[in-house]
Amino acid sequence: MIEAMMTRHSVRSFSNESLYQKRELIDQIRQESIKGPLGHPIELLRVSPLDLKKQGIGNLATFGVITGSADYLFGIISDSRAGHVNYGYSLEKVAITLCKNGIGTCWLGGTFKKLRLESLYLMKGKRSIPAVLAIGLPTASESVIGKVVKLATRPADHKPLSELVFDRDFQHSLVLKPGSRWETIFTCVQRAPSARNAKPWRILKEYNQYHFYLETREETDLNRIDMGIAICHFDLARMELGIEGRWRVRHSLEDPEHRYFITFVREKE
Repeated sequence: MIEAMMTRHSVRSFSNESLYQKRELIDQIRQESIKGPLGHPIELLRVSPLDLKKQGIGNLATFGVITGSADYLFGIISDSRAGHVNYGYSLEKVAITLCKNGIGTCWLGGTFKKLRLESLYLMKGKRSIPAVLAIGLPTASESVIGKVVKLATRPADHKPLSELVFDRDFQHSLVLKPGSRWETIFTCVQRAPSARNAKPWRILKEYNQYHFYLETREETDLNRIDMGIAICHFDLARMELGIEGRWRVRHSLEDPEHRYFITFVREKE
């Protein structure tokens, strides 16, 4: 999974080949990725281009962002912090696993027919479909709009680890040993996708605890999802590297400038 996290990139131009032959693999991955660190399993649904055509939606993406034949994965969640964090975690786990199996993916948060999709799938109550994952077989060429979006959010703009990971307070960056397991884990977090490539997460190390914060006090649906994506990258990398521990929510770690989310407690080595 670490290799996939290091190499994955958003694919917006897909071939016209259907994913029908890979449906069993996709459904297996979908079923294995339904639970995030805050509990509350999420049912992930898949719709094909044929499904969308029958429902009168056509291409779910807007502004020509996605070209070629793409299926879409999404879930229906409660409108809450836990719901959005788990959503980001679960769908990103799907994206990474699909990448490992040669299937391209792209997160869509503000460039899909959200209201149309919700009108077909939502029941009454405070529930939403905050984002979708486009999936398909990558093509060698990129559309013009895809190139524009890629330039605006190019991965070369990753924030340095010194701006993402801190030691005991937010004034001191965590010093990482080159080539260490922790450098690898935090590099995986650094490579996590986010809305507008903002990387809104901050990690504060305190002894054997790693506290995850949002860089601002202002929460939105998308930056909550971004937090879930970052937590997913951390979790998958540390498990692959054999670091044991558990997730806990502390209720006394609020910060005047950052919004606290969750803590990973590492078992003593």
